[in-house]
Amino acid sequence: MPRILLLSDADASRPFGSYQRPFHLARTLSLAGWEVSHLCAEGCASPGLEFRYLKNSFFSNPDSAVRYLRRLWRLPHYDIVFASHLRHGLLFRIVKAATADSARLVIDFHSLAMMDQSTLSGHLLSFCEGVVSRFADHVTVASESLACLLLRLGIPLRKLSTIPNGVDVSRYYPPPSSVRDMARKQLNLSDEFVAILVSPLNFRSNRLALKFTRSVARIALRDFKRVRFLIVGLGTDTQRESMPPNCTVYGYVKDLPLYLFAADVALAPYPSSARSGGARNKVLEYMACGVPVISTLEGMRGIQGAVPNVHFLLADETPIGFLDSISKASSNQNLKTIASDGANLASGNFSWESAGEKLDRVLRNL
Repeated sequence: MPRILLLSDADASRPFGSYQRPFHLARTLSLAGWEVSHLCAEGCASPGLEFRYLKNSFFSNPDSAVRYLRRLWRLPHYDIVFASHLRHGLLFRIVKAATADSARLVIDFHSLAMMDQSTLSGHLLSFCEGVVSRFADHVTVASESLACLLLRLGIPLRKLSTIPNGVDVSRYYPPPSSVRDMARKQLNLSDEFVAILVSPLNFRSNRLALKFTRSVARIALRDFKRVRFLIVGLGTDTQRESMPPNCTVYGYVKDLPLYLFAADVALAPYPSSARSGGARNKVLEYMACGVPVISTLEGMRGIQGAVPNVHFLLADETPIGFLDSISKASSNQNLKTIASDGANLASGNFSWESAGEKLDRVLRNL
């Protein structure tokens, strides 16, 4: 049985967003016959995820990096080490060089800092991404656009594989209308037109989407009073207080499908400056739950096959234009058809199982 060690910042207490990727890939590899161990920030009860560590920042807390290096040093040999963050790849490379470990190192990128080099830190991280990609035995990325960026750096095509993001179809699915009614009742929603945004603030693109939604909500106070915005993933009290009164704000929630089931539409209000490395997990989850998605072009990046007004509603990148799309959706007779077609696309083409099967084939051929 081949043995693989995953290194990630995955956190089971945050059950949505990019933190899902390592957990789902680990689970599918375990089902495919791999002996899986996972060093992560917060583990879960899935079989095969045996190793855990508390997440610490290598740059802000050097002592934790030293402890982490010791932990890596003492681990048994693995056939593959799969690092889902630049930091983990760099640290394991130090251990590999010091111990002459023969494990194959695979770096997984769901995004790249080189997509945005507007800051000094962006330039530094871009340089590190290039370095770690060169010394890795293989590199997996979440989209073809990320692969193209690495090809421009001179990373050979034979070292690159695209493993797209996915959706957990056992958890995100279109429920019957009775379940939707129960969800609205549980969240104390009346006959308002409900628009949901899932926006954990750990990524710049999500912060831009939240800022944009705040502007849309403020205009809606005057122009579309019947809409209620649900914001999931917003953290501090100060952040919550900055939202208009037509927004109901939640932090991290454990039962995310409940909130999606209660919504009439879901929002993907990403401006062109909020570039994503691949398909956004949250948008795939909106679609898989049969919630019609109102999105900019950027919001649908990486979701191949998605056609405007067939699988989602295309909106303008201005707050007024976006609100106009929300207003029109409230009376759109084709909304249920769009929701159904979107759900079929997400569940049929973007399951984590198919992504894991592709990764399994890639790793066995190294």
